[in-house]
Amino acid sequence: MSGKNNSKNSKEIFKEQFNNDAFRILSTILDLQVELFSPVEFQTFSKYLSWIKHNPLLDLGCGNGTYAMAFRKEYPEIEVIAVDSNKELLKDFKNKLKNNNDEKIKISHWHAGNEPAPLLAKKCRSALLRLVLQDVFNPVAILRTLAEILPTESPVIIIEEDDSLFQIDPECAAFRRVIDIWEAYVVKHSVSSRHMGRCIPRMAQEAGLEVVDVHLLAHSNIRLGTERLMNFFKLSVELFYALDSTLFEEGEAKYLLTELDSFVSKHGRKCFFLYPQVVTIAKVI
Repeated sequence: MSGKNNSKNSKEIFKEQFNNDAFRILSTILDLQVELFSPVEFQTFSKYLSWIKHNPLLDLGCGNGTYAMAFRKEYPEIEVIAVDSNKELLKDFKNKLKNNNDEKIKISHWHAGNEPAPLLAKKCRSALLRLVLQDVFNPVAILRTLAEILPTESPVIIIEEDDSLFQIDPECAAFRRVIDIWEAYVVKHSVSSRHMGRCIPRMAQEAGLEVVDVHLLAHSNIRLGTERLMNFFKLSVELFYALDSTLFEEGEAKYLLTELDSFVSKHGRKCFFLYPQVVTIAKVI
């Protein structure tokens, strides 16, 4: 693959191949991820606040900006430089900022790993990558770019999923099928991995970063509610169908949504549903 293709991310694939339905669903998913998972993530970040408070922080792969705005609300003393390679998502972010009027958030377009870093990014003293590296072709190249532009000792926080850690009890065949479709999408479109969480420590070291710590965050239906957590996966079904309907048998997407609803109705809080994240804390050396 060429360098350009190696650094292309799935958000760009959405733009190139599919209609506005995929963007609409993706934006909803990004918002829901922040609503469901950011409180526990912020608790973890607080342990390193004295380290990451050196301004500004680079939010690489900021998407539609919902997370950056929540981060600023939680840590008002930290300035955020938000960058993404997808201009449509950045457009949504800029529209949100018109109503937010937060002068400590700066937005820039950057195709990291494929073009020189913008001046704003070069001014950063820490970096955050949240659910980004699972969607790029060459995660190590992205991390290596950070190692090159950030000063020595700068912290780099990386949050990723690892679907092998997902747990649901009693077993739900429809849920497992959603995971299989995710795997099929990863293979077909050559994005990096749905097992990215476990790979990050190794990749960070390959990129010239030193891994300081690793945290496993457990998001369960006990705290979030079964319906709210399952809705995240229902939206994933809709997104994958909008991106590539050939991954599904005829009528399967509607069937899966119905089955996931049935599971929630039948089991409610009596089931156990776990969505974990792996947080890697690294630094530039």
